[in-house]
Amino acid sequence: MVQTNSFVSSIGFPIYAVSFSQDDKLIAAGGGGAGRTGVQNKISMYDIDLKDKKFKLAQEAILEKEEDAPMCLSVHPKKEILVCGINSSEEKIKAGKNTNCRVFAYDHDKIEVKTSAQTLKAKSPDHYQKVVRFSPEGNLILSCTTNGEITLLKYPSMKYAFDPVNWDEKEILDADFDSTGKQIALITEGELRVLSTNNGSIVQTIENPVLNKSNTCIFRACRFGKKETKGFLYSVVNTKSRDRAFITKWDTHSWDRLGNCPVSRKPVTSFCISDDGKLLAFGTSDMSIIILDANSLRTLKIIPSAHGFPVTSLSFNRDSTLLVSGSVDNTCRVIEIPDKWPAGPLFDINVAIFIALVVVVTAFLYQIIPEPFI
Repeated sequence: MVQTNSFVSSIGFPIYAVSFSQDDKLIAAGGGGAGRTGVQNKISMYDIDLKDKKFKLAQEAILEKEEDAPMCLSVHPKKEILVCGINSSEEKIKAGKNTNCRVFAYDHDKIEVKTSAQTLKAKSPDHYQKVVRFSPEGNLILSCTTNGEITLLKYPSMKYAFDPVNWDEKEILDADFDSTGKQIALITEGELRVLSTNNGSIVQTIENPVLNKSNTCIFRACRFGKKETKGFLYSVVNTKSRDRAFITKWDTHSWDRLGNCPVSRKPVTSFCISDDGKLLAFGTSDMSIIILDANSLRTLKIIPSAHGFPVTSLSFNRDSTLLVSGSVDNTCRVIEIPDKWPAGPLFDINVAIFIALVVVVTAFLYQIIPEPFI
């Protein structure tokens, strides 16, 4: 496998979400949560110095200590805007006033709240906003929670695109928009659903993931393809026995399964796709990071022991030249993506066959051609 440059930097707080700004600054969100842990809840932006292998803090927002840490993050595709899922204080949650879905504006020296919406109605602080996503055009915000609440908001009005729905009070583990913004994919452990963003109607359902007719699995993550892979949906499953993880590639027109490939012998904890649609990245429970080719599902790179704890979030930068991971061990890892990856196994086999044929033909010629002519 190709060598890749990477380094780790400590940023001083547990990280639950990472992304990149319009100008390629790293955005990290997390913290110690509600209470008196002594660890602040933050949204921080950093310039990445690849030469000196360090981060330089550009700006940050420090949240109230009574509130929870940011648990999810999405950056607007065109504007200097980001949205986070942040539970309000326990007192406000119990009073039914949890402004959990918050929109921030950022510039060169500050990050500040612009507006918010309540997309989590539960009055227990145990529930939180698990997923937030901007649509590709930035005109919609998707919010999904640990108690099954699905809310699609228009941006910037923050009004409902359609009435919120609850998915049988099941934890929604992941969600994503397709490249048109007309569909969203959502998963619980036992089911994957694709909904229309027009009215929330169900377009497709995939249930009870089972491999080899006996190995029961649970869904963990999903992403629609982008650009050259925009006609595909990728779903990640972990076996219930926690000894394997697989990636499945679906055709979003016929909903045929196009490929299924083992990713790891440990459960996947996080997943993302590059903006050019060419690469898939996974974090696993053994603290590894794995990079796959999105077309062939071929493994390109494995980085073992990338963190001290499992990866909580992964993100490629805008031009897909960097991959950043975050973990609750207070660190971010930066991985430089090469311009080209080495040829795959199929290429190697073809070369080997060609060389073998040359050897056979040469040996044959030595036998049939008179010695003076060779």
